[in-house]
Amino acid sequence: MGIFEDLYIKMRDGIYKVGDKTGKLLNISKIKIEMAEKKNLIFEKYKLIGKYVYDMYNNDEKFEFEDIMDWLEEIKNLKLSMKECERRLHRAQDKLFCSYCNHKNESDAIFCGKCGKRISFSGNKEKSNDPENSESSEEVENEKENNAE
Repeated sequence: MGIFEDLYIKMRDGIYKVGDKTGKLLNISKIKIEMAEKKNLIFEKYKLIGKYVYDMYNNDEKFEFEDIMDWLEEIKNLKLSMKECERRLHRAQDKLFCSYCNHKNESDAIFCGKCGKRISFSGNKEKSNDPENSESSEEVENEKENNAE
C-alpha cells in the first residue's frame, strides 16, 4: 500500500506543478496581449497626429501645438502604462528589478547588471503578479529619489 500512496502523492504534486506553470503562462500571455493592445493604441495616436499635421500643412493652415496636446498626453499615459505592463511581465517571468536604476535582472542575481548595486529583495520577490499589488511607476521614481538622498 505504501507504493501506491507514494505514487499518488507524486502524481498529485506533478498535477499541481503543471497547474501552476499553466497559470503562470496564462498570466504572461495576458500581459503580452495587453502590451500589444497598448502598442497598437500608441501607433493609432501617432497616425492621428501625423494625419492632422499633414492635413494642416496640405491646406496651408497654421498648425497649433495645443491642437494635438490631448493625443500627446494619451501617448504619454499609454507609454507609462506599458512600463508597468513590462514590470508585471518581468515579475511573472521571475525577473528582479534594481531599486536604484530599475534595470531588469535575472531571478538569481545578487547585484544589478547595469549599475552594480546590491539588489534589494524587498518589493521584488515578495510582491505578487497581481496588478493591484504591483508598484506604480510613480512609486518607483519616489523610491529612487529617496535612495539618492
